[in-house]
This record gives sequence, C-alpha cells and structure tokens, in this order.
Amino acid sequence: DVFEWREGAACWIRYMVTSVSPAVSGAKQLGVRWTTYSATGCGTGAIPATNPVRTYQWSPPNIQSPDITAPVRHGPYLLVPPDQWGSASLEPEVGRPPGAKELLADETYSITEARKIPLWQDPVVPQGWQFSLAVTGPHSAPGYGYTAEYTDNNGYRAMEVTVGYLDRTPTHIPASKGSYIWETRIVSGHQAVVQYSKTVAGYGSLIPAEVHIYDERTGVAYSVTGVHWSIRGANIEAAIRIAQSLLPQEH
Repeated sequence: DVFEWREGAACWIRYMVTSVSPAVSGAKQLGVRWTTYSATGCGTGAIPATNPVRTYQWSPPNIQSPDITAPVRHGPYLLVPPDQWGSASLEPEVGRPPGAKELLADETYSITEARKIPLWQDPVVPQGWQFSLAVTGPHSAPGYGYTAEYTDNNGYRAMEVTVGYLDRTPTHIPASKGSYIWETRIVSGHQAVVQYSKTVAGYGSLIPAEVHIYDERTGVAYSVTGVHWSIRGANIEAAIRIAQSLLPQEH
C-alpha cells in the first residue's frame, strides 16, 4: 500500500508500507519508506519531525506530467516542468555506486554471448520476437550495463532494452505537457516512471512508450522503449509487463 501525507499544497510525501507490527494499545505501527515527494516543497524523503501532518490519503492516484507544476522526486527520478528546469539544481546529485565501473565498448549479435554480459536479463517478449543486438561500453546507455535490441516477427525493430546503473541520481526528466505524458508508477514494489501517448493506441500513435523501473536494493534500472505498434503510444501496460519481466525476482 502507498499513502500520502500532505502538510500543504507545496509539501507532500508519499510512502510505501513495508511492514505492519501487531497492534499495541489498539494501534498498529507501520514500517515505511518514501517513494515520492515534492522536491521544492519539502525537499526530503524523511518523515517531517516539526510540522504537524494535515491530511493523508491511502492509494493516491499516479502523478502525471500535465498536473506537475513543481519538481517531483520519485525514487531516483526528478520530473521537472520545462519552465522550472533551473529548479533541478536544488536536488543534490549522487554518482554511480563505487563498484559500477564502465564496461568495455563492445557489441554482439549472439544471444549466447549477450547472456555473458553483467546484469543480463532475458525479457518475456511476444511470440516470434527475437534478440538482434547487444551493446556495452561508454557509448551505450548506461555506461555500466547494456542496451539490447529486439525485432518482431517480420524482422523489424520492435523494442530496446536497457539495464544498468544510473550514471547519477536524480535523473532529470522534463515533464512535458505535449502529446505525451510522463507518469509515476509503482511496479512490483519498485519506483518507476513511464512515458506514453495520451491519445490513440497502436497505429494511431508513433510515440514510443518508455518504462523505467528502479530497483533501490541494487541501484539497477530496467528500461524498455517500445517501437512496435503493440507497445507504443497508449499501449503502456504491455510495455510495463515486458519491463517487469526483466526484474530478477520475477524469474
């Protein structure tokens, strides 16, 4: 479960319940961790110790870019309205974990060789889709990790998968109000952000769907960019399922 504590229009924090202790004197104690907060209104993921909590809401709706009027921190991602891009500097940046060194630049068309790449995961893809290419090294995204491409039944590029440590956190995302939206999600207990068209699904939209899931325990991000008509545009749930299949605990 996720709930939101709000102290005002500019100060709110969302938490995920991680544990529930037996009731003492009629009240249960909850173990929580932060998931999302107003980056400029509160500026921290910690439970406020001074100001009293004014309101709270269980299972609040996902936050979408058309409604973002100030920077929002969601896990390692900072969604910033284009007209407030300078506010992103208010969040201190943290580099990759010490052990996450860049891999040597390389590429392979062999799935056997690709499976030897550190952090490799095989996604669950539609029948007939095939692995076509994997790239590592400083020119891929991220530097420590890999980017892989998959083709559809007809041999056309269908999607791109990226797995690796983020170069820095927070990762800044422009919360555009154009023909697509960014949205915060919780996927398999992990913070995630997705981008998709708010218009028509399938052939009606050429905008790729993006899914980025962050595993806070390992610091690894799992991403899918959908190019095929079945996972682009408004078909975000199909793209999420593929990204979700990359998570180690899902295997």
